[in-house]
This record gives sequence, C-alpha cells and structure tokens, in this order.
Amino acid sequence: MPTLPDDQRDVHAQGQILAFVVDDLEAELARLQGEGVEITMPLTAEEWGERAFQVRDPNGVIVQLVDWNGPTAG
Repeated sequence: MPTLPDDQRDVHAQGQILAFVVDDLEAELARLQGEGVEITMPLTAEEWGERAFQVRDPNGVIVQLVDWNGPTAG
C-alpha cells in the first residue's frame, strides 16, 4: 500500500491471530459472507462456551470473531 512507509510496504504478517468479541456472531458471519469474504474457519463451538469463526485479511493476518456462551453457575 503506497501510504505505508517504504520499510513496511512489503511486510506480511505470519502466525498472528487478531480476535474480536462481538455481540451477534451469526449476524457478523452473515454480513461477511454477504460481502463475499472467504470464511477460512467455519463457525465452531467449543465445550467451554467459546464460539468463533475466522477470516484472513490481505496481509495474512487471521481475524477471529468470537462470542462466549459458557455455562452459567446455577
């Protein structure tokens, strides 16, 4: 990108995940799919309550959108 300094223009990220907690995971998934974004990890639910999916930005950074639906104490 020409707006970046010369020493940053050709640097690509490797092995990084940037995670964002969102309020409506399904809505974000539908929005991104509707915009043609490739989902690189499908919506996954873990037994500890985390739900997430991932996309990859043009620089190779994995962006994970996540919410938490863990069990509540009763």
